[in-house]
Amino acid sequence: MEEEMRSHVEMRTQKNLEAGMPQMEARYAALKRFGWMESIKETCRDERGFTWLAQLGQDIGYGARMLRKDAGFTAVALLTLALGIGANTAIFSLVNAVLFRPLPFRESSRLVWIANPELAAPGIPGMTRSVNVRDWRELNRCFEGLGCYIAWYGRQQTVLSVNGELTRVEGTWIDKQFLKVLGISPRLGRDFLEEDGQDAVILTDRVWKQKFNGDPAIIGRAITISGRPWAVVGVLP
Repeated sequence: MEEEMRSHVEMRTQKNLEAGMPQMEARYAALKRFGWMESIKETCRDERGFTWLAQLGQDIGYGARMLRKDAGFTAVALLTLALGIGANTAIFSLVNAVLFRPLPFRESSRLVWIANPELAAPGIPGMTRSVNVRDWRELNRCFEGLGCYIAWYGRQQTVLSVNGELTRVEGTWIDKQFLKVLGISPRLGRDFLEEDGQDAVILTDRVWKQKFNGDPAIIGRAITISGRPWAVVGVLP
């Protein structure tokens, strides 16, 4: 733009000289007729639509200079921003996981967790006796299905023995309706059957891959959990 405007001024100056004007007067007249160059530049930038980019660059440069002048204030400001952003991110992640993000189950909005403190098992707050679950299932008129899990808040530490090596894993006691209620089908093997006894187990995908190298022949094998043999009937997705 500067080169183009300079050429226009020089052309006008040359015409003024040819018209008999002195050098200084011809230059002054050409500049006066052409107008203020910076104003013309701004008008051209507005027409091109990139004014905001130039202004952003100027603002960033000004902000960087001001922050560089007061290093102490800059350090405090950055620390405050980091703490604020970190706290907000943590809170949002928790709220998103608990309130907004749907549970990873089929029709999760229709799932209900049921507990009756008055019928809680002794010493286990919020838990319910299995006999009450059977009564609820027989008297149920509003739910498609009822499944239960039995453990301290759903999970407990157990000891798994693999090739003589002991390792702690988390396990949960569930009834034979639990996976059906959640709409989960094993990726390998099958779900629990009514004829299964108390020694059938379904492995999680993580345990199957980490402890048994993802061996598909694990179905039907006996494994040792807490010193007892268990028959693997399935692997969860």
